[in-house]
Amino acid sequence: MFLTLLAVTFVISLLVSWIVARIFAKPIDDILQRIISDLISKAWVKYLNFAIYVVGISSGVRVWELKRYISPQGPNMQALELNRDRWVLEVYKNHNRKPAGASLAAASFLCHPFDCLL
Repeated sequence: MFLTLLAVTFVISLLVSWIVARIFAKPIDDILQRIISDLISKAWVKYLNFAIYVVGISSGVRVWELKRYISPQGPNMQALELNRDRWVLEVYKNHNRKPAGASLAAASFLCHPFDCLL
């Protein structure tokens, strides 16, 4: 059950990162073409796309928060049971802590300088 939750949060973060990368693909390419105007700009576009995925996925999949389902929180406590209610809670947490929101915030923050240059 834990591995499935980990996979679901990974897929959500990957999907959101893909959407952000697709939205910012043309502005990033245009700006780097204008600033660098060399073949190296294509390499920088690939690097920034990779960075969008890394930042989006690492912000959306919070392994340190999921570890409470596999290890006890204290000396006389048990690990939390991962049931349907906890699934809903983990996937749809409040604003900055849910996988989609955290991925979107981190990936868009990475692309923000390109918005300012437009």
